[in-house]
Amino acid sequence: MDDQRERFPNVTIHELPVGQPRIIEVRNLSPSEHPFHTHGMSFEVLSINGQAPAARRVEDTLNLGIRDAVRLLVRPEVPGDWMTHCHILPHAEDGMMTVLRVTP
Repeated sequence: MDDQRERFPNVTIHELPVGQPRIIEVRNLSPSEHPFHTHGMSFEVLSINGQAPAARRVEDTLNLGIRDAVRLLVRPEVPGDWMTHCHILPHAEDGMMTVLRVTP
């Protein structure tokens, strides 16, 4: 079976205009946990598996449990290309890495 996942550096770069908040959803479709990490911007955790957190959470890394789905609010403020990846390096090397481009 062919693996159709993108692998860095051959990834679709998603553009986020500076100063325009965006909601992104990250889903863990695998049978292991993944610490999701963003460079160049933090995010507010809006929900984990449809449930809002008990208190406001602003993070740059969030552990995604097995089969978790999270909704995150990002506020891109610094233009540039910013890495987003699983913090477990073998996972990042296996395809869990992409780029968010913040445009002026």
